[in-house]
Amino acid sequence: MRLSNLIHILFLCFQFADGKRRCPVFHQARTASDKTPDGQIHRVLGRSNQVWCPYADTPSILEAFDAEEKAKTQAAWRRANEAKRLKKKQV
Repeated sequence: MRLSNLIHILFLCFQFADGKRRCPVFHQARTASDKTPDGQIHRVLGRSNQVWCPYADTPSILEAFDAEEKAKTQAAWRRANEAKRLKKKQV
């Protein structure tokens, strides 16, 4: 076995052992310190393992995800506020 293959296998094993999510493009741990000149960082989209990479992915993917999350949050707040209003009317 060549030394470069062994090093690559050990790198992959370490990658899973440290428990950090990796950028699918660069295979490096995503951190908030890895900022682009625009101030973008790697982000995990929702509860999935999908990582948005500022170097490889378009900003429209992140904007669509943020808009969807905002709509979900607003819907949850509306339901909660409506439940509070109904409870007040009953008392």
